[in-house]
Amino acid sequence: MGTKDISRGRFLWLGIAAAILLMTTATVWLRFFFQAPPVVFVSVRSNHIEYQVKRPALARLAIVDGTWVGPETDCTRVTLSRGRAYTLLLMPAAGAQVEYLSLPTDILITVTPNEGDGVRVLNSSLGMGCDIKDTVSVLIAEEDFARNQPFPVFGPVEIGSDTSRTEPPRHTFRWQLTPERIVETIPVRFVQGGQARLFGRLDWRGQLYPVIDGDFPIPRGSRIEFASDDVSGSIVRAADEPIFDIQFTVEATAMRVFRPGKTQQHETFATGLMARAFSDPILSVIFLVLGISGFLLSILSYVHGVWTNRGDDA
Repeated sequence: MGTKDISRGRFLWLGIAAAILLMTTATVWLRFFFQAPPVVFVSVRSNHIEYQVKRPALARLAIVDGTWVGPETDCTRVTLSRGRAYTLLLMPAAGAQVEYLSLPTDILITVTPNEGDGVRVLNSSLGMGCDIKDTVSVLIAEEDFARNQPFPVFGPVEIGSDTSRTEPPRHTFRWQLTPERIVETIPVRFVQGGQARLFGRLDWRGQLYPVIDGDFPIPRGSRIEFASDDVSGSIVRAADEPIFDIQFTVEATAMRVFRPGKTQQHETFATGLMARAFSDPILSVIFLVLGISGFLLSILSYVHGVWTNRGDDA
């Protein structure tokens, strides 16, 4: 076999190897470029959570025997009086801010509408219906928790507050709701702790898969924000203490954790490129094919070299 034939054979193998490497690199790059953001499942314990309503149909609150907190309000056939219990449906409009506070013996729900909007209050059995332009607050007593839970969370979320303190509190933590009832409030909104679990997406199959080493803790005293409209979840009052058990899902890229004591600095959750790479079933198959192809290519190249050397000796 001539020198030109040997050179052509070597160039052929180099071309095949380069083509395989190029196709694999392009496939991996396209997979990451077009891959949907991972989903994070969050479980947090906190005495505070608030969110901005983005899907009003899912944000409706069915209140059973909730105590009205606020001034007397005329609501078509029914006068809502401070300190009295009512069964009603609260319908916040898009953009309204909903806050849940877990008090020592109560749950306080506050709905603040956007300027120009209102909070729809309904009770069809009583013929009650009105739009309230001001902030609406309802207090749920401990004995009524089971009839009102779970509470919805659908929209950008903020949980807890910064725990650093530079001066003593300036207000009392008890307020007189009625002459007969005193409500104990809380001195600080805080996150007791939590856990997050990362899941990747198989878009073409509509499935989620767990990411290796995709669990991480949420430290006590943090403040958490999820700047995404697709937050979906609910909260219930924990059975063992006056705190909320909060669970929801959201795209991981929307999560920001403010470290305890830091008012401005936050950590944006990194989805972990290598963890995603070795957890993604599609990329795992690609890497496996690449490894096998490289192994076979090296064997074939060796066999070709031996064969051409024998031809030269002959």
